[in-house]
Amino acid sequence: MPRRLITFTVLAVAVQAWLPTASGAPSPALAAPRSVSGYLCTGYVACQQSGFPHAGYRQHNDTMYWRMYAGNNCTNYVAYRMVKGGMANDRPWEGSGNASNWGLEMATITNRRPRVGAVAWWKANVPPAGSAGHVAYVEEVVSRTEIIVSEDYWGGDFHWRRVIKGEPGWPSGFIHFNDIQLTSRSAPTVEGVATVGGPLVVEPGDWARSPTRFSFQWFADGEQIAGATGQEFTPTAEIRRSELSVSVTARRLGYVPGTATTVVGTVRRGNFELASPPEVQGKPRLGRQLSIVPATWSPEPTAVSMQWFADGSPIPGETGDVLTLTREQLGQQITLRTTVIAPGYRRGRVFTEPTSAVREGDRQRPPASRRG
Repeated sequence: MPRRLITFTVLAVAVQAWLPTASGAPSPALAAPRSVSGYLCTGYVACQQSGFPHAGYRQHNDTMYWRMYAGNNCTNYVAYRMVKGGMANDRPWEGSGNASNWGLEMATITNRRPRVGAVAWWKANVPPAGSAGHVAYVEEVVSRTEIIVSEDYWGGDFHWRRVIKGEPGWPSGFIHFNDIQLTSRSAPTVEGVATVGGPLVVEPGDWARSPTRFSFQWFADGEQIAGATGQEFTPTAEIRRSELSVSVTARRLGYVPGTATTVVGTVRRGNFELASPPEVQGKPRLGRQLSIVPATWSPEPTAVSMQWFADGSPIPGETGDVLTLTREQLGQQITLRTTVIAPGYRRGRVFTEPTSAVREGDRQRPPASRRG
């Protein structure tokens, strides 16, 4: 039995090498597989029923793609997947179509990084390939050392197969014709209004193929905002009147990252937030002084001005933080208006609660008479 098995293997390789190339068509790519180790399914129908699809190749394998041989053939199957993925049905290089030639002709886009949708490529006589090499379609990148491929074989059958790095059979390289890119099904959304000082939060939106992580970049008039790479962002005065946008980049091992961008709008002036109101201290009596406990604001204003009022009318010249009450204010209620400004913000104003009406000063009691 061992002797017959060896004889059959040599014969298969010899037949493969003998088949001619005519009219510029490639020679067959690969003899039947040498080992079924790591195979997940076999055959178009059985694989499909087990949840390992053939992407419609069973119905189209009688057509030549990229001038490869039709039928059970690794090169024709992979060329079919490239065409199905959007490439033209025109081989991207001249010369031999043997699988062993693919990575050599396409060296500029061939490396050792696996990606979904890439072509897994085996040089001639690198297991499981024969003298004509082998190609397969990368269906999944489980990790940097484990991939799952679908493939067809000359004189063999269709399979899905698990390939582990470090074991015999890891590809010689990966050809990146048309790798699968993560795509957005709905645009990112931004919570908040584009105003100076107004916090914004971007939600990534809905993505196909379940990305595992996201990164963010905010833009002003199309230019990256330095350091603005978080999911949250608060516009500053420097970008007021700029058109604000944000891009979300989705990532997942084995896929080409995808990016989606949302325009937030023109950044408008912000509004001050009053953290604590001002208060007037002191008794409203003639000759007495009123003072102010100042308000606190967010953000901190760059300039603050004050104006005292009596019954709603400004008291001329009284713009300090202390007011000495005179007879002109007798019977009137006193308030103070505080005005704040800062670059990029609308002017902020707040009034104190009115005092009670200003009254005459306290009368002093005459000193007690002395007894003689």
